[in-house]
Amino acid sequence: MIHLPTLLLAAAAAAVSALPTAPLTPRSAVFENSIITNPSALAWYDASQGSGAGGSSSSNSAVTAITSDTTTSGNTGTTSTYTCFTTATFPPLTSWASFATLWTAAAPGIAAANANAAALAGSSSSSSGTTASTLTQTLHAKITAISALTSLDPRLVLATVLQESNGRLDVPCTGTSNCGIMQAAPGSASFDAARPAASIEQMLRDGVQGVAGSWPDGGPGLAYWMGVYGDPWRALRAYNTGSVPDAGDLSATGGWGTASYVVDVANRLVGWDGVTRGSC
Repeated sequence: MIHLPTLLLAAAAAAVSALPTAPLTPRSAVFENSIITNPSALAWYDASQGSGAGGSSSSNSAVTAITSDTTTSGNTGTTSTYTCFTTATFPPLTSWASFATLWTAAAPGIAAANANAAALAGSSSSSSGTTASTLTQTLHAKITAISALTSLDPRLVLATVLQESNGRLDVPCTGTSNCGIMQAAPGSASFDAARPAASIEQMLRDGVQGVAGSWPDGGPGLAYWMGVYGDPWRALRAYNTGSVPDAGDLSATGGWGTASYVVDVANRLVGWDGVTRGSC
């Protein structure tokens, strides 16, 4: 996770590892409210609205697909395209793949990423018999449950999980305190092999609902930023960098975070497999 001078939230994908050493500014707020209460923050869920999920009401046909990669599953090749969306052309809600579609595509990779977590859990007397398949099923159930609790679209949660950890439950912390499958705020939980289901739920709660406390002992989650901004794209930028440095250019990070973060997640929401990123 990238550390920020303002609110520290989840970081970029696993490829980002460097930790800034600049001093961080404490915040006095305690982020304990887990439910979005601002009605305008939920307006974008209306699939019939012309501007979609905070994107442009115009066609995305002018957006260039910079690259496509081909991956092979058995004897069938599938093509995954990465599109260089801009702030005005992010995919509307109506063009997002369904949660079932996104999950079906992601589940084999998630299971493969959790062979070690399953082995750790299976060796624990309190969770013997745990397999990568059961862990994957538990993750599915917990994503849908936490999403329902917070009124946050489960597709957004899944895409953020994939961006942060590829769904690997025992992913290492970034630094010493930004942990779990959503690489959440300071104090966030890691996978506990003795309590796999409970720890999966806690990791998701930390990323979605936030970690109670003021910086550097806590911070808000993705649902908080949805409540602040009311659209997923600015919420994702703030989740990655702690603020939105330039609402007109969501690749701007203010020197922190990952420039491609919002575009990466947007592509995941329309079916990108996360393998080859375009040169935007």
